[in-house]
Amino acid sequence: MNRLILIDNGFDLAHGLNSKYSDFINSYVKGFIHPVITASRFKKDIDSPLFKITLPTDFYENVTTEVLSMESAAQVLDALEFNGVEIEMPNFIKDLVSNIDSGWVDIEKLYYKNLLSAIKTYNNNITKYNTQVRSRTNIDVDPWKDIKELNKALTFLKEKLIDYLSKENKRFDNELQNDSLFEKYFKIFVDAQIKINEIETPLSLGNIYMLNFNYTKVAEEYYKRIKKHAIPVYLSNIHGNIDDDQNAIFGYGDETDPKYKEIEYLDENDFLRGFKSFGYNKTSELQKLFLFIKKEHYEVMVIGHSCGLSDRVMFKEVFEHENCKAIRVYYCDKVADDYDNKIYNISRHFENNGLMRKKLITYDSSRRLPQFDDK
Repeated sequence: MNRLILIDNGFDLAHGLNSKYSDFINSYVKGFIHPVITASRFKKDIDSPLFKITLPTDFYENVTTEVLSMESAAQVLDALEFNGVEIEMPNFIKDLVSNIDSGWVDIEKLYYKNLLSAIKTYNNNITKYNTQVRSRTNIDVDPWKDIKELNKALTFLKEKLIDYLSKENKRFDNELQNDSLFEKYFKIFVDAQIKINEIETPLSLGNIYMLNFNYTKVAEEYYKRIKKHAIPVYLSNIHGNIDDDQNAIFGYGDETDPKYKEIEYLDENDFLRGFKSFGYNKTSELQKLFLFIKKEHYEVMVIGHSCGLSDRVMFKEVFEHENCKAIRVYYCDKVADDYDNKIYNISRHFENNGLMRKKLITYDSSRRLPQFDDK
C-alpha cells in the first residue's frame, strides 16, 4: 500500500523553527518599529504597505527602547499609541495583530473574512459609482478600494513571510540539526508495515508521496535521506518554497463555500486573486497528486497539518477517494486537544461521516509528534 504524508507547519515547529504566523508578524512589526524608535533624526510620517505611522513632536522625549522588548506586536503597537503615535492600518492587518496574543493566527482564514467584507463594500457602492460615471458627476466612491488594499497587503505579507522563513531555514541548517529527531521521523515515514486496525494483517509499504505545505526545506532533508535508502519517494512542495518567492502559493482554498459562487458571479477578478486554486494551475503538482491517489490504495499520514478549510478542495478529494484506506493523525501533546481538533477538521471534508470513521485510525492507535526538545 502507498503512503501519502501531509506535512505542514506543526512539523517545522517540532524541529525547533519559530514558524507560526504569530512569530512572523511579531518579527515584522518589531523590525519595522526598531529604526523608528532608534532613529537619530525625527521623521513625522513613516509608511509601509501595512502601516502608516504619524509621530507626535515629543515622541522621543517619552518613548524608550523598552518597547522593543515587549513580547507581541499588539503590545508594541499599543505602547506606541499610548505615547501619542497615530497608527493607520487596513482592517485585515488589525485583525492579524489583535489575534496574535490568542496564540494562533490563521492569515488565510482572516483574509477570507476580510474578502467577504470587501465584497459588501463593493456591492454597497458599485451602483452609486456607475450612476456617477454615467452622469459624469463627481465620483466620490471607490467600490474596489477595500479589495485592492486587501490584496496588496496579502501580497506584501507573502513576500515578507518568505523572507522570514528563509532566515528560519538558515537557523535550522546551522543551529537546529538534531540526529535523534531525524531518526525518529525517518522511522515514522518509512515504517514498512502499514497496520490499518488491530484485526487486519499489516500491509507492506509501497511508494511514499510527501505532500509538503511548508515553504521551508525541512521536509527535503528527509526526502534526501529516504532516497538514499533506495525507497521509492516523491516530494511535492505543493505551495512552492523559499527559493521561488514569486510563485509561492498563499491564500484561501475553500471553493465549496456557498459564497464562492457569489464571488465568481461578481465578474471582478480582483476578488479571486487570493484563492489558491489559481496558483495550483501554474504547476503540475496538484495533477501529480491526483494521479498518485488514483493509482493504488494508500494511507494518509497527517504530520503537523491542521487539515482546516483552507485546503478543503484538495483534502476532500484525498480523504473521500475510494483508494484512501486509512487516515493516521499524529498529534502534538503540547497543544490542548490537538488530536480532537484535527479530527473535527477532517470531518468537515467528508459528506459521509460514517465513511470518515471507517478510515480514521483511533486515538489509542495514534502517536504523538516527536519534538525538538524531547529528552
